[in-house]
Amino acid sequence: MARIKMFDMGFGESTLITEERNGLLIDCGSESSNAAAFFQNVANDLAPLDAKSLMVSHFHTDHINGLINIANAAHRFHCVYLPNIFASRYGIVDLILLRNYLQHRFVTFGTRTNLWNLLRSLITSHSRMRLLKKRDHFRELASDWTVYWPDSGSLGASLSPRTILRTLARTNDEREEPEHYRIVMEQGDAILHMIRNLADSITGLLLQLVERETPEYAEEELIRIDQLQDELFALPLYEGCEYAAKYLIDRIRGKENEYSIVCDTVLPDGKKVLFTGDVTSAPFQQIVNYLAQNNYGFYYCIKAPHHGTKSHFVNLQPLSPENVIISNGDTTRRNRGSISIDYKTVGNATVFCTSAYPTRCMISPCPCNHQCIPGDILL
Repeated sequence: MARIKMFDMGFGESTLITEERNGLLIDCGSESSNAAAFFQNVANDLAPLDAKSLMVSHFHTDHINGLINIANAAHRFHCVYLPNIFASRYGIVDLILLRNYLQHRFVTFGTRTNLWNLLRSLITSHSRMRLLKKRDHFRELASDWTVYWPDSGSLGASLSPRTILRTLARTNDEREEPEHYRIVMEQGDAILHMIRNLADSITGLLLQLVERETPEYAEEELIRIDQLQDELFALPLYEGCEYAAKYLIDRIRGKENEYSIVCDTVLPDGKKVLFTGDVTSAPFQQIVNYLAQNNYGFYYCIKAPHHGTKSHFVNLQPLSPENVIISNGDTTRRNRGSISIDYKTVGNATVFCTSAYPTRCMISPCPCNHQCIPGDILL
């Protein structure tokens, strides 16, 4: 019988689906102070499995930073599924690397886990890689999965590294200072050039490894990319950019949610499940409409996107879910304590979330029907 377990990761997300002694882990990350304990809980559940695969829905730290710990703990994944953004003409990898750079320069708290650190860990664990995009299919847990997102052809066009650079060139109080603008644009050109080299190197290496049954890589390539990342992080940026940088970090993060993997399957015991990463509301609404129009409803379980926040809510009622699960654990982060009251409207669905503190929902009545539980969700 299939089992679905959403781990309480504090502020983070991780779900493990098991069928007999096989498992698919979807994300593993946390930004909480006791994150290591959460990661150990996931590792303990992986240990008894004979075969396991991994899906990385997208590359935010609250979804990925535990994966380095797990990969280093000798949990080799047979296959690792990643969103297919690496050949996008819109430079989505460039945006991620630019956010990594800005966080390194201007944010003093939190994890240093980033895209390349994760990929390096997965590459050196000799896992097979596969990139997923809209209309792809794959087989896991003796089930056929369908991918509905990302659609890489529609991502990233509204936000470019050059646009971000112009925003950085404004002063903190947005006064027009030509000298400030000149310095930032000159420094920014060097940063964007290094980011382009790093993005090309990472993409080239990853595409070489995709779909290989026994991935091989050259240690020299890994060392070279490590050097490029170090050189990028060493580049200076005018100190007057702090305010704009922190604003842009949040804006880029929001853009990155757009490429989250959304996929579904019918498990061998008949449970139909839909997983959504942190997909934003516009593409998710398209997906829900498509599934409803083609009579793909009646899901046993749907994972709500983005910790159940109102900004990512889409009415799931047309899909007739039996259960909706939400990762919304203990957090002090601004606006993360509440989940959308609108989930109360999802038909007869039972809504669960991992919040250890129902009062953090900040709304009454609690949309989880007081089924917020201090721990993992097991279905």
